[in-house]
Amino acid sequence: MDSGDQVSKSLDLIKEQMWIISVDDSGYSSLRTKISDLLAQVAVHRALARTVRWLQEPNETSKSHEKPLRAFMKAYGNKDGPRWDSLRSLGCETLLFIAASWNSAEIEKMSKDEFMSLLNMAPQYLLKKDLPSKWMFRTDFQVAMAANAKYNGIVSLKRKYHEIENKDQEPQKRPRTEQEKTSMEGPTRTRSGQGIEMAFAVAPDVWDKIYESLSRERVASEQAGEPQTILLTIPAEDRVGTVMHSIPRRMAMRYSQEYNLTKIAI
Repeated sequence: MDSGDQVSKSLDLIKEQMWIISVDDSGYSSLRTKISDLLAQVAVHRALARTVRWLQEPNETSKSHEKPLRAFMKAYGNKDGPRWDSLRSLGCETLLFIAASWNSAEIEKMSKDEFMSLLNMAPQYLLKKDLPSKWMFRTDFQVAMAANAKYNGIVSLKRKYHEIENKDQEPQKRPRTEQEKTSMEGPTRTRSGQGIEMAFAVAPDVWDKIYESLSRERVASEQAGEPQTILLTIPAEDRVGTVMHSIPRRMAMRYSQEYNLTKIAI
């Protein structure tokens, strides 16, 4: 018997017990509240379970999620109201998980009980369910944020998103062997083993413009094993230091011509 059958049998038992219990009005009110909470939780579980199944699929742009995600991000970026304020208080990972589970219209129309269950359950779901390690870096999420980058709410969300992305990509530090120390004296290498040839400085506003196409093409090029030999450095106005992105040579040259990028010494 699976867990669904077990829960169903438990509910059937409760229905039978309703014929033999003896409670006053306050007792019935308490039961009704608990049943209402359970109904809201079932609705939330159903939506989040669908999202988990989708996230376990290959990282390919999904037409069924593309438009809803863009609409959700647009509403998140510029809509006012208690519900959107509550969503903006959530962490980046939880917010993206919710964005993949409900569209903006569903968020506004759902009952109060369901919305409160959503806020309480989504963070727990991320802790208890087995999700792919890099699910939040799917192309669908990157494209949805890039399409709505002009809104203040998305600017803040993207900042948190890139902080997580950069942290996730940081290699684990360990003592270097003598062979590794010797090899580091040679030219700088990317993951593909090719020496870095040149670099371009990219202003933040220009980076937003090329972000969407970069997100799509970069995934395809890495899967094809294309050499990542050009570095883009993006001046980050709200941070100390520079954000570095390694991308294919052909893409870097195309962006340098299209946006008149400044070549820098490396």
